[in-house]
Amino acid sequence: SNFDPSYEGETMETARVVLSWIPIVGRFCKKKETVEPPEDLPSARVAVIGAGVGGTSAAYFLRQSCGDNLEIHVFSDGAVGGRVATVSIGGLVYESGGSVIHKSNQHMLGFAEEFELGIKSSKDEPTTPLGVFNGRKFTLWLGAWGFINTLKLLWRYGISLIRLRSCVNAVIKKFCTIYRLQSQGKSFATVPDMLRAMGGDYLFQLTQVNTSDFMLNRMGYSQRLVDEIVCPALRVNYGQNTDMDAFTALVALAGMQDDSLWSVQGGNKLVPEKTLEASKSFYHHSMVTTVSRNTSKGRVQYTVYYKDFLSGGDEKEEFDIVIVASPLNLSSIKYEDFPVPVYTPPATTPFHRTVATFVKGEINPSFFGVPATTSMSKFPLTILTEKLEEGCPVDLCSMSVLVPADVPSKDEKDYLKPLSQDPVRLWKVFSPKPLTEEEKGMIFKSYEENMEVDWMAYPEYNPPEAYPPFILDDGMFYVNPVEKAASCMEMSAIGAKNCALLAKEYLLKA
Repeated sequence: SNFDPSYEGETMETARVVLSWIPIVGRFCKKKETVEPPEDLPSARVAVIGAGVGGTSAAYFLRQSCGDNLEIHVFSDGAVGGRVATVSIGGLVYESGGSVIHKSNQHMLGFAEEFELGIKSSKDEPTTPLGVFNGRKFTLWLGAWGFINTLKLLWRYGISLIRLRSCVNAVIKKFCTIYRLQSQGKSFATVPDMLRAMGGDYLFQLTQVNTSDFMLNRMGYSQRLVDEIVCPALRVNYGQNTDMDAFTALVALAGMQDDSLWSVQGGNKLVPEKTLEASKSFYHHSMVTTVSRNTSKGRVQYTVYYKDFLSGGDEKEEFDIVIVASPLNLSSIKYEDFPVPVYTPPATTPFHRTVATFVKGEINPSFFGVPATTSMSKFPLTILTEKLEEGCPVDLCSMSVLVPADVPSKDEKDYLKPLSQDPVRLWKVFSPKPLTEEEKGMIFKSYEENMEVDWMAYPEYNPPEAYPPFILDDGMFYVNPVEKAASCMEMSAIGAKNCALLAKEYLLKA
């Protein structure tokens, strides 16, 4: 069967199960290699549409592989960083978008090292209470003592937990081969091609089956494990349940490995800001309205029409290559005179709405089924959710006490004290729609201030998955198809690197 995972030594893993039970995968990855630009590479003008992690990484990788032969222009109608963003509350900076990065994420780690960015490691954070809420009560409640948590997890989930850990390990090991392939200059026309190169047909087949079917029927994991561990991981990472595809689910579970996560001090948006700077690109704060295709002297060229926010005028420029690094699903750009439509059905599947609400207040334990007389010294500072039971008055995906992004690791413990010591905290609540005042009044006894960030965060995952191509036209490439496999900062960088390789190949053939 395509779904037989590798379980080498699974029975020997028992003693190693801890709260952060997903496997360490950094050892499967190698340091990035630099590539000298070819001497015969022609000069060219490149437009990159989008300045999130995907767009800025594409510009960076193009500059690294093609040198100064390219004149690169980056267009964005929003802030640099895109969905990787921060908010300022009370004079401190907090992540509002992508918050954590896995230590196996070679591109993101390479950026942080190259630009000498401060790294905040989850290993330096104290273990804090965590609860899984089903809409009525906590079905899982872990405390601040790792050894006791280990025993509780093993008692509750048994061998299913060990086997799931091994399954994630096998998938991530296969996934990490992408770095070797990209360092060798290997590019891919489609996401299925990329997945098959990483792990044969196995990884691709994972995208064609839903998580519940894979976990329960094909792997034989317990319903309790799927409900209380797998589903909360999907809801906190993607706001969706176990009807999403199994590959995305396993990537989400890897992102739950507490002692292998990190973030950039000052905010993860420093990464796209630094990669844009290092790309030596011309940056246009502007709205691209139209991209038209034309052929001049037998060579395809693209005209980018845009409204420049600085001058207020309507402008246009000619380019040899265009890299689209913003979801076509959310785009209003017109693509004119292309032989094949750009907006094909896989490129127009819906994105999932996520609302991040920042609330400074005192939690209401009775909403979570905890008696008001219970000591708050062990109340969860991180609350994940199962698929909520019918009748739950508030549809929330997760909530957690926040630590500022600009606070060094050694000081994070000051923000993670038990609620009994300081009941009024700043929480970030993820939900599929804005919380009403009545709903906030249910979750909190009282609250002083709140801020809302409403965004289309990631694709809706609905297997069997179909993917738009990386190649939209002869010299036009698309970063975002990789998001349909899994949406995170590293996947955007992988898609960007692939498009940079495709663009380089295109230039060498010109």
